[in-house]
Amino acid sequence: MAKLPPQFLARLGAEQAGNLQEIVDIIGEELAAVCEANRKDHREARGDNAHTYGTNNYHHLRFRLDGRLEDDPRGSIVHWKNAYKISVGPITLGIYALGSYGEDSINESFPDDSATKRDYGNHNRDQLTLFEVDPAAPLPAEAAYALDELIVGHFSNPREGLTKWYVGAYVIDDEGTRSWAWHERQDEAGEGFAPAPRRDPIVPFSAGEVEPLEVRPRRDRAKRAE
Repeated sequence: MAKLPPQFLARLGAEQAGNLQEIVDIIGEELAAVCEANRKDHREARGDNAHTYGTNNYHHLRFRLDGRLEDDPRGSIVHWKNAYKISVGPITLGIYALGSYGEDSINESFPDDSATKRDYGNHNRDQLTLFEVDPAAPLPAEAAYALDELIVGHFSNPREGLTKWYVGAYVIDDEGTRSWAWHERQDEAGEGFAPAPRRDPIVPFSAGEVEPLEVRPRRDRAKRAE
C-alpha cells in the first residue's frame, strides 16, 4: 500500500484516500515494470544512452497508465500541455524523473526544467496564500498537507533500472526558491526497489557482447545502372 502522510489522507476522507493510495500503487507497479523492461532492452551498441532510456520510460509509462486507468472510476489521465497528469478527486499527480541514483538527494531534486513542471510548484505556492505562512519559518503541517498538486518523482538509470521513488508536494516561492513541503519514499530495502550499488558510468561504446548486424553487399554501379 502506498505510504502517504496520515494527516494528508485524513483530509480526503476514507473513500478518496483509498482511491489515491490504490492509484499510487498502480503507478508504482507500472513504473517498476517499465524501468526494468527498458533496462533489459538498453543497448549501447545501437546508440542507446541515458537520454533514450529516460525518453522511453516516459512514453512507455504514459502508454501503460492510459491502458490501466481507462474507465477507472478511481482516477483518470488528463492530457495537458503536451504532457499528462493523473486526477484523483481533488488531487493531481505529475510523474517525473528526478535523478538517476539511489544516492541522489530528493531535497536537491525537483521537476522544474519546463514551465509545465514548474506549474506544480507555482500552483502550490498560490494555494499557500490561503494560510498564514511565515516565509522564514518551516511550513506548518496544516498548510503542507493541504496542497493538492503532487509529484511522483523517480530515480532510475539504464544500468540499475528503478533505484527509488517518492510522492510529495513541492513549492516554488516568490523568489524562485524550490523546496519540498513534504515527501514520502515509497520503496524500502528488501521490497525490490532499494538503491543498488553505484556502478561504473555508461560509456559511448561497451566492451560487452555486441548485437549482430546484417550487412548486405553493395551492388556495383554497372548493376545499379541496369
